[in-house]
Amino acid sequence: MASNLGMFRDRFYLGDYEYVITNSQILDLLPTEKEEIDFLVLRSHIEKGSYQIVLDSIDPSSPKEELKAIRLFAQYLSTTSVEEKKNVIALLKVLLGDSHAQLNPNVLLIASHISLYEQNYLEAILPVEDIFKRQLEIGGVENQPLPFWMLELLLLNVKLHLKANQPEKAKCEIKEMTKIDEQSVLTSLAMASAFMHQVDVKAASTIYNNLLHTSTVLNGKAVCSMVDGNFDDAEYPLVVALKKDPDNVESLAILIVNNLVRDINYYYIGAYQAVIENSQTDITSCPNLSPEEAIERDCLKYCSYISLASYKTVIDAINTSSPTELQAVKELALYLSYPKNNDWVTVCLKILENDPQRNKSFVRLIAGTIYMHEKNYTEALKYTQQAGATLEL
Repeated sequence: MASNLGMFRDRFYLGDYEYVITNSQILDLLPTEKEEIDFLVLRSHIEKGSYQIVLDSIDPSSPKEELKAIRLFAQYLSTTSVEEKKNVIALLKVLLGDSHAQLNPNVLLIASHISLYEQNYLEAILPVEDIFKRQLEIGGVENQPLPFWMLELLLLNVKLHLKANQPEKAKCEIKEMTKIDEQSVLTSLAMASAFMHQVDVKAASTIYNNLLHTSTVLNGKAVCSMVDGNFDDAEYPLVVALKKDPDNVESLAILIVNNLVRDINYYYIGAYQAVIENSQTDITSCPNLSPEEAIERDCLKYCSYISLASYKTVIDAINTSSPTELQAVKELALYLSYPKNNDWVTVCLKILENDPQRNKSFVRLIAGTIYMHEKNYTEALKYTQQAGATLEL
């Protein structure tokens, strides 16, 4: 029983969200374990960007603090309105005013994640040991084993300290994690993050190589190769990651960055031309190709033209009646074909940001790519991240 729960936890923390969602009903679990699995399922939907599923699944009047918190998290992530985000934060503060919520690890975790999105890194850091001590005091129990939830809060603290450029404090948090469970996947991920911050690529790669090769782990392996200057080696794990999870925006984002910084040699020129030639196939010869797949094929085709600097071909081919994703590709072609003046950049990004379907992956990635060209990496990350899956280079 415990091994099943531990396996589900590991799958979640390694980013195998589809597995958690698909297999959550199979196991015969204790009520407390079932609650934890159900919460991991909701978090998996969040990580996959399926915010509406979470909003529809939870009654706004639910008395459970953690369900209120994760519903607020879905609301926060589903809107681009600054005012709506402020309203969510205000409601979260009301929730945290409850003494029980203040000691609920799931509520504190959600609050910390929202602070992370708001880039309030130091505010998001949690006093994990104090929280546990207060729980013991209220429960009237002493000398209990350290609970598993402490590991996740400590891992989040590690990431926050590293973002705030406090590596020594991150090491202290990792030391606490090793006391709880040195063999845990969470401890391994924390150590890998710390090694990457130190640019100790070999040590980080060793950790990733010993973990289950989910998309998240493969992304980590690819980033290790990129930091080491091996951009060709970085491509293979990203391709595998996208085969495992075609909707993984982080894999797509890293692949775009990898291609941006790598010289386009003849091999890649040939690959882009092959994409263009293959896309000319009559759609009637592909009876199983859905409308969404046809749009994706066209996006890849026109992105290949862009990679070959054939901007005019893209601009002339895509008109105002084309799908949103293709409109975004056209904006990238226009951006790259015009002189880089601030007025044009502003106009181009405003078109993308005001698009009602801006949550679509290709639209976000195009906006992120333009910001990367502008070397505005903070803004780029806002588009190339999905619900906490952040590109960390």
